[in-house]
Amino acid sequence: MRSRILFIAAVVFFGVGLRLYTADVSGVDWDEDDYLSPARAFRELIDKGDFAEIPNVEQNREHPPLVKLLYSVTLDEEELEEIPLVTYRSRKSPLPPDSLRNSRWQSVTFGGLSLLVVSLMNPIAGVALAVTPIHIHFTSVAYLEALPVLCTALMAYFYLKSQFHHKRRYLVLSAVFFGLAVACKYPYAWSGGALVLHALVYRHAKFQEMIVWGLLAIVIFFIFNPYLWPNPPERLHYQFTYHEDYAENQIETHSYTNPFEQLTRPNNYLLKEIRHPLWRGVAIMIFFFAAVGAIVSLRQKSYFGWWLVIGLVFLMVWPTQWIQHKMTIMIPYSMCAAAGFQWIYAQVRNFQTKPSLASFRRNP
Repeated sequence: MRSRILFIAAVVFFGVGLRLYTADVSGVDWDEDDYLSPARAFRELIDKGDFAEIPNVEQNREHPPLVKLLYSVTLDEEELEEIPLVTYRSRKSPLPPDSLRNSRWQSVTFGGLSLLVVSLMNPIAGVALAVTPIHIHFTSVAYLEALPVLCTALMAYFYLKSQFHHKRRYLVLSAVFFGLAVACKYPYAWSGGALVLHALVYRHAKFQEMIVWGLLAIVIFFIFNPYLWPNPPERLHYQFTYHEDYAENQIETHSYTNPFEQLTRPNNYLLKEIRHPLWRGVAIMIFFFAAVGAIVSLRQKSYFGWWLVIGLVFLMVWPTQWIQHKMTIMIPYSMCAAAGFQWIYAQVRNFQTKPSLASFRRNP
């Protein structure tokens, strides 16, 4: 037990250090201004005590505000006016250094916690997640991804505990963290869909139980999504229509193989300060283990196998294929990579021991 704890601590320490370094040396990424712009607007309202206007912030309203609200409290007060209130999709706006650093450290913190949760489930998976380039990058920049990934990791962690300990409170906690994940960004809803299907098929969960689970997640989602409060139907319609229209505009560049290329070609998205040929080898190795592990996990009726396959199908079909969308599968991806590594290791061990057993039997 002690060696396991030390190993997990080493994984988290290494992973956080890698992300802190990446956050420190990397220049401004494309969408960081899009998320810090509403964060500035939220911060100005909070400073004035005008909380009633928080749901009416217009910047980046296609995404729920939770992560941007958290960014707002870390912004440097003296730098607020240097953060643009208007941004342009095809341009990187310069951002003040202290506010950018503080926001990135928030991502690093959530990224480190996700490493801890995954390592508690499987330390080898923690290693895989610690060195996966996509997770390194998007838990080192001020994007929306780090917190929902942590929330889905906790959702899975408590779902597994509910399987082994048969205590309802764990299933309740999994619903709470799922609701929080979707309150950060909508694509993470697929992780909950996979969980419900897995629970109904393999856990033989009662349909009513999963209905309650979903309703609780919806309540949490609504509580932590203040943008919807003034008029939920109208505002949900706006957000879903926005993403549908945006997806239709991306059809010309859509490819079913894009998710696989993005998982194995990290230098296409890593910022220039940390690009290195080594990352390609690391990404391909993890992809190989995850591919093997997905098959193993499906045969073992694992939730992570279902989650990875359902998530990949969604990423292949959905026309909008930004790199950061791969973060929605990082938890099952790392868990399947661990399963693949452990299966291959077991096969090698079995192959090595068979000849010696045969020799022993021939020479008693």
